[in-house]
Amino acid sequence: MPKTNRRDRPGARHHVMNRGIAKRTCFPDLAAKRRFLGLLACAARRGDLIIEAYSILDTHFHLMVRSTEVGLSKAMMRVLNAYVRYFNRRFRRDGSLFRGRFRSILVDSIEYAIRLLRYIDRNPVVARMCDHPVQYPAGSARFYARSSRRPLWLERAAVERWITSIHRRRLFEPSDYARWSGSARGDGSRALVEERLRCGNRGDDPLDELARQPAGQVAAWMRRKAALADGTAPWTPITTAADLDAALDEARQQRGEYTLQPGRKRVDAWAILQAGLLSTAAGLRGLDIARHTGRAAGTVSRRVRLHRDALREDETYASIAGRILRAALDRTLADD
Repeated sequence: MPKTNRRDRPGARHHVMNRGIAKRTCFPDLAAKRRFLGLLACAARRGDLIIEAYSILDTHFHLMVRSTEVGLSKAMMRVLNAYVRYFNRRFRRDGSLFRGRFRSILVDSIEYAIRLLRYIDRNPVVARMCDHPVQYPAGSARFYARSSRRPLWLERAAVERWITSIHRRRLFEPSDYARWSGSARGDGSRALVEERLRCGNRGDDPLDELARQPAGQVAAWMRRKAALADGTAPWTPITTAADLDAALDEARQQRGEYTLQPGRKRVDAWAILQAGLLSTAAGLRGLDIARHTGRAAGTVSRRVRLHRDALREDETYASIAGRILRAALDRTLADD
């Protein structure tokens, strides 16, 4: 299978991760984790990478980094190859350590970057390796949550600006970061980060555009996208299937029966909305939607086409779709 070109440019922010081959341990102790962090620090000092957040667990790692002129692939190749050589010498082994090419997801949205930061911080908590992100010695949260002894190679400006804005402060307060990273509020967007890791990059990220917009503007955005779409390719996930299902159920209970007549027979509009929104907002492909809804792949494909046609041609349908997506986004992006 040919390699997929990475979407990279100098200054681009990425979510980078990789795990051990066959999910084996590749960072068995704190010494190994510190060696890997030392290699990242050297890359930052050379100007290969700009490192904003990290979490190094036993079997995998997560990074939020920005590219430089060196390029993400070359910079990470240097770090990973050096770490594999260290690991193989130390444990007297040879061969591959990681499962393949590292994963990189372009982070084009500040809204998404903030949720990715929480995801990275809370990974060791979810893995039950600590009770609070600031307690984890191989995570960047502990450096943001204290005012002294911060490494010069950790680029903190953007993260501190986001936290200052969230708390409506004039200056960054480490205690604000400690409370924010330690809170389980907003963990609902964890599913969104994992979905993007699963499906990869699929074009521009509209989260910044849609996060604060009313339902009418969300509907207008969907109609513009539908006019440009080819009717088959799913879009970048901006919410989750679970949040869409919940928002759809709530709308169905409020409105009751709702049908469309795209041909000779009337069809259930709720079923069309579900299939269409799962494709256009949750980023699911046809087979994934078929498994999720329990319908045949051909039925799903037809419903997705009907959804995009209805978005372009039926203002009432577009308005309802906009309200459902707005409600789903509120669930996904909620802070509590």
